[in-house]
Amino acid sequence: MKLHIVQSVLAATLVLSATTAGAHDPREFDRMMDQPKPVPTTCLELADIRNFSTDVTNPDVAALKAHCDAGKQAADKKAAGSTKKPAPAKTR
Repeated sequence: MKLHIVQSVLAATLVLSATTAGAHDPREFDRMMDQPKPVPTTCLELADIRNFSTDVTNPDVAALKAHCDAGKQAADKKAAGSTKKPAPAKTR
């Protein structure tokens, strides 16, 4: 019985190691890196640096970055202004 368990574990180990040994082709990584990333069109896409280009030498990306940065600064100012404590109520 113990021999059967040992053989089963050994067979499973061999099968798993054989399938993971050829898991990917390293050339696929090179092909992936050769493909240009698309140009972002929204601030959300601009923040996704994994899937979209962040090359600010591209005029479209630079303009979008300036637009998104301005919007973020305006939102930060608005949030900072709303966190001020209200003036204490006057009592008689």
